[in-house]
Formats: sequence, structure tokens, C-alpha cells
Amino acid sequence: SRSIQRSKFCKKYLMEKNQFTLSLNLPDIRDEINPAYIQELHDLRATESQEPFLGFTDKVIPTTVIELFSKLGLTPCTWKINMFTSSALEKQTIHLDGDPTYPVKYRPFGINWVWGGCTVMEWYQYNNPELPIVTNWEEFKYIAFREEECSLLHRATLKNATLVNISHPHRVINASRDRRFCFSVCPEEAVTWEEITDLCRKHGLVRE
Repeated sequence: SRSIQRSKFCKKYLMEKNQFTLSLNLPDIRDEINPAYIQELHDLRATESQEPFLGFTDKVIPTTVIELFSKLGLTPCTWKINMFTSSALEKQTIHLDGDPTYPVKYRPFGINWVWGGCTVMEWYQYNNPELPIVTNWEEFKYIAFREEECSLLHRATLKNATLVNISHPHRVINASRDRRFCFSVCPEEAVTWEEITDLCRKHGLVRE
């Protein structure tokens, strides 16, 4: 019937719409970040190498993050907790965080809190059959893509806390003249995109 067809269409639309992001109803955590960490991040960006992120392996994790992961029955992954900052109108290289062929340190999603600036995230389809060469950056793996070899799949503006799918090549643009910040975390456990979205819905964390 027409109502069944409409229901199937709506379900398919929601699946497609939510395959890249899921807005979460979580507190703003910027006041839980030690100001010394913000200064350390600024200092890293001011170095000649312009380090793009601050790792949290030796830092205090915000209470909101610890409580969230406890509720989900997961463990915050200390080697994959990072804080980023972007200057005015800064545009990242299209990239993958980690190597999908090396699953030990690859996660297909992150929970990102953003503040300041205007965070626009883009996802791409890579149009070549083989991935570019993996760059080993300290203990991290990173794959960079040339923009002319990619096709835009989706674009979204992120606010506060968002579950983001990072299994596609992607980048962030600060579409503002104000500095932006991002605190990103993923679980220690190997969890799929489908599993984490189901967990967030089960615990009433989705911001409609």
C-alpha cells in the first residue's frame, strides 16, 4: 500500500541522513577542559611543525565524557582522545584517521564536542581503487587524499556534541573568522557505526 511504501521511504531517508552524523543531547564540556590544555594546544599550533592536535594520554578526561562512556558500557580510548583547534577559515586536508587495514588502532567513528568558530564537516568518496600511502605519525596512522581524486558525499554543520562517522575520507572546515575547538573521543572497544547509533538511541542520547 501507499502508506507502507511511504514508511519504507522515510526509513530509508533517515538511514541515509544519519549515516554520517547523529546529534547528541549532551552537556557542553568546554568549561571542563583545563585552561592549561588550551594553552598547550595553542603552543603546539605555534610551533614550526604546527602540530594539529593535543593528545590526552596524560591528561584529565572531562567528567561528562567518563559518565557518558560508563552509561554506554564502553571505555574511553586514551590513545584516541584528542583536542583540535582551527584558525579563521582553516580547511583541513581530506583524510582518514587511521588505516582501515590495521584494525587494532582504527575506529570508524568519534564523538566530537565543538565550540567556537563554525564547524563544517565534509565526507568524500575516493575515486581510485587503491588507498594512498599511509603516513605514520608518532603512534598514529593517517591517510591523506588529493581533493581532485575525491567526490563530495555529504556536508553538515556540527554543533556541541555529535557522533561522526569517520570511515569515509573527510575533512573539517572552520567557516568562521573565530577560532574553533574540537574535543574528540572514541571507545577502546571495537564498535561499529550501527552499534554505537543503536546504543545512543537506547539511552536517549539523540538530539532530535
